[in-house]
Amino acid sequence: MGEKREKRESRVNRTRLSALSYGKRRKEDYIACKAGYRAAYICDAVQQVLSGRLDLHEIAGLSDEALIEALERVQGVGDKVANCIALFAYGRTACAPADTWIKKIIEQNTMDRILLSDMVLRLESCSNISSIMRRK
Repeated sequence: MGEKREKRESRVNRTRLSALSYGKRRKEDYIACKAGYRAAYICDAVQQVLSGRLDLHEIAGLSDEALIEALERVQGVGDKVANCIALFAYGRTACAPADTWIKKIIEQNTMDRILLSDMVLRLESCSNISSIMRRK
């Protein structure tokens, strides 16, 4: 979308657009850039930034939880994307984006730990019962 800068090895480099330049774009411009259904989300984010409803510098001072909430006010930004932005744009290392696969791994590992700890408790109970029985 930026102006053509130079061409290297059949690839055209372009300049970055300013926030105001993004504000002049229409949803169709983003669709033409292959944004697809995300075009509406981009337009909403741009409008929130330009109107001042979302101050990207101001939210940097918020707590992790408040930062995530502020980012999720942008159309199309859910928990995963908000955590990605918090982690990579704001350096919030406590924020971890978790997609479906990560959640499944966490659930499985948690379940494995529960099953293992339950098995250990049962073994300890059996051991305690055995020692009690031997004493009698």
